Amino acid sequence: MFHVIVGFLGGMGLFFMGLKLSGDGVRAIVGNRFRSLFRTWTRTRATGLCTGFAAGLAFQSTSAISLLLASFVGAGTINAIQALPVMAGANIGSAFLVLMAVLDIRVLALCLLGVSGLIITFERPLRFVHAASIFFGVGLLLFGLGIVRTSCAPLAETEWFRAFVSSQGMPLPFYLLIGMAACLLLQTSAGVSILSITLAASGIMDGDDALAVIFGSLFGSSVLSRFYAIQLKGQRKLLVMGQVLFNVVGLGIFLPPFFIEHYTGLPLLLKPLAAIFPDLPERLTAINIAFDTLSALVVTAGLPVYHRLLSRLCPDETGSLDGLAYARELAHVSPETALALINKEQTRLGVHLPGFTASLRRAIDRCEGCDVRGLSRDGMNLLAQIDGCLLELVTRGRADGIASEVALLQDIQGVLRALFDGLAQLVSGLDARTVSPGMARLREMLLAALDALLLQVRDVLPGTDPEDWELLLTTLKDRENVMAGLRAQYLTGTQALPPEDQWRFLQASGLFERCVWLLRQLVRQEHRFLIAMGDMTGCDTTVAG
Repeated sequence: MFHVIVGFLGGMGLFFMGLKLSGDGVRAIVGNRFRSLFRTWTRTRATGLCTGFAAGLAFQSTSAISLLLASFVGAGTINAIQALPVMAGANIGSAFLVLMAVLDIRVLALCLLGVSGLIITFERPLRFVHAASIFFGVGLLLFGLGIVRTSCAPLAETEWFRAFVSSQGMPLPFYLLIGMAACLLLQTSAGVSILSITLAASGIMDGDDALAVIFGSLFGSSVLSRFYAIQLKGQRKLLVMGQVLFNVVGLGIFLPPFFIEHYTGLPLLLKPLAAIFPDLPERLTAINIAFDTLSALVVTAGLPVYHRLLSRLCPDETGSLDGLAYARELAHVSPETALALINKEQTRLGVHLPGFTASLRRAIDRCEGCDVRGLSRDGMNLLAQIDGCLLELVTRGRADGIASEVALLQDIQGVLRALFDGLAQLVSGLDARTVSPGMARLREMLLAALDALLLQVRDVLPGTDPEDWELLLTTLKDRENVMAGLRAQYLTGTQALPPEDQWRFLQASGLFERCVWLLRQLVRQEHRFLIAMGDMTGCDTTVAG
């Protein structure tokens, strides 16, 4: 018994270490060059399926792959139509990993460990080190499962254990819940499937119970993907929800015959396969592969309908900052057009700036806390994606002759990033539910002034009328004298604020001045860019001081 426990623990340790190493190895190779290649690999449904199949073998987690694809969709690397076949292929790849674990491939596992281990240790050839870490993880995973199977085999032959298992039979739905819980815990349905098949091969579980655990893990994978999609919006949420519905499609096909066979004895699933696959682990593996393969074929064949269904479930939010809207495909447009599209993304961010003051007004009216973390996070995420577009434009050698314009866009990036951060701090500083009457008046004054400036910026940024821009620059003049007068009045004068509000006012007034200065810089840089692109004639930018 001691050897059984030690062998099981050792094998499980190797199994989970293998999962971690292979996943870390794949994540390490995801860079700019990989993104470019990925776009090429997913141009057709067939190549997308093949790419997903390879990704499923490497990651062993369809939830992780769906999130990675969501990041690619959000960054504009590929669109949702291209990503859905990849996701379907990933499910097939993870299922074939189960087949590799069931077959007796100890020699292959040792070869993977040996060759990849030598490459990792001596770092020769250097370009294969990350790939070797993936194969080392897969080899370790398979080797660990072999140890588990060998260690648990003697346990199934003992009389007391067989008597215990037969006397402790549980209802079939309970095993579905076990599979779902195990998937949520281990974060991989493929890993749970492999474990249940291994236990069935050792005689610890019968076929129906093991298959119920497998189906439960697939449902758990959908629950896990749905949980990951909570914070996502638009096309990224659509893609992750595609993985949720993928397993729902498969369960809709396979669960009815499974339950009918179990409760009526009618041969519909496991029993008919006994003639083709006499061994129970082979039958379970065949059903697992058939589940993902058939679901993938159904989804891929009906891709337009599937995409329309997902679009209805996850509609794009009007005016959302979720992902790139204009600069998704820059490889096939001229550098000048690429600059204009990138600048339109920056204009989107400027148009959303009044959302900060609007959130604070709603919070004050409802006497509740103001939360602008979502707006700030979405803005920062979009800025990071725009950075990637600019980097791609430069690294591909397409910035010749437009270096000055690229530099202006980079300056706008810095100003927008500082603006989102400053406005978030200012709104959070003014979001106090208990303030003195004097501080309440000051807060309303600052909020009204800032809101008016942001709304004017929102209205002017998308246009090219020189008079509007000149008026905006005049409006954004330095307010140092005005703020100095307010500080003198509310800090030392007869209308001095209580001590607990004085520090809040000092912080708010400083942040207000900084935000106005940043708005002035944004308008100046944007104006210079439009002049450089020939979209607008010059106006006197020195008016704003």
